[in-house]
Amino acid sequence: MAVDRAHDCDILLGTHIRWLKEIEGGMAHLHSLLLRSIIHRDLKAANVLLSSADFDKAIAKVCDF
Repeated sequence: MAVDRAHDCDILLGTHIRWLKEIEGGMAHLHSLLLRSIIHRDLKAANVLLSSADFDKAIAKVCDF
């Protein structure tokens, strides 16, 4: 639901950029694991969760891998 709400409201560009950096950091971490590297082959908006309904405090987290 949070993804749908994100499209309907005015969210600052800086918030979107922060979420993109958090997603990139999560993907980089998964790909850099030494013992068992994980490759997410279905990265899309539906596979990113926000930690809070308050967009200013929300942290973007990659899921479904």
